[in-house]
Amino acid sequence: MNILQILAWLTALPGLVLPGLSLNGTPARQPAQEREKVTVSSPQPAPSKSPLVKSPSKSPTAVRTPKAAPPPTPKPSASAAPRAVAAATEIASEQVCPGQTQISSTVSALVCLTSNARKYHKLSGVSGDSALMAAAAAKAQDMKNCGYGHTACGRDFSYWIKNKNYSGNCYAENIAMGQKSPREVFIAWMNSSGHRKNILNSSYNEIGVAETAGSRGPLWVMHLGGC
Repeated sequence: MNILQILAWLTALPGLVLPGLSLNGTPARQPAQEREKVTVSSPQPAPSKSPLVKSPSKSPTAVRTPKAAPPPTPKPSASAAPRAVAAATEIASEQVCPGQTQISSTVSALVCLTSNARKYHKLSGVSGDSALMAAAAAKAQDMKNCGYGHTACGRDFSYWIKNKNYSGNCYAENIAMGQKSPREVFIAWMNSSGHRKNILNSSYNEIGVAETAGSRGPLWVMHLGGC
């Protein structure tokens, strides 16, 4: 009796099934419903975000990157004990930040005024960054050549920040026109909600500022960065 005859005889026995074999000795196929199902999915690309740029409607104007804004920082209460680094007032005096009434002291005065205001609200101060300083100077020249606005000469507000190789991951721009001194333009920015929010953003710790003479008065630029 050969192997095929033995197999035929065994399969003829009632209730006996040889797993994995058919009558002709080849592997038996599993029923379709018992086969393993495999699902393959491809990750969908995350939607890109476009920078948020506010259209210039009046002087001064502000623009900031579309990063999630940090929670508002509460003002210190009158009963709270002042910190050693806290500023006495939101707008520093001439004694605290010298030269704020002189355009020739624009850089040092605006860096000092910005740090003072931030410390008043229990935030860290800012330090001057060479890339942001260069970007602010280039943006001021664009506004002089092509007209006042965040997109002067057809360039996005972040154009010079990136062009000057700033390394921070978030940044913002404040601009203004016509103010006669660093103190005057800083007060104008602090009295404007958009500019104020940029200046008091806890994510920023670096700054670049510039001023240039325009046909309708001084043109001012402040770039803030960090993250």
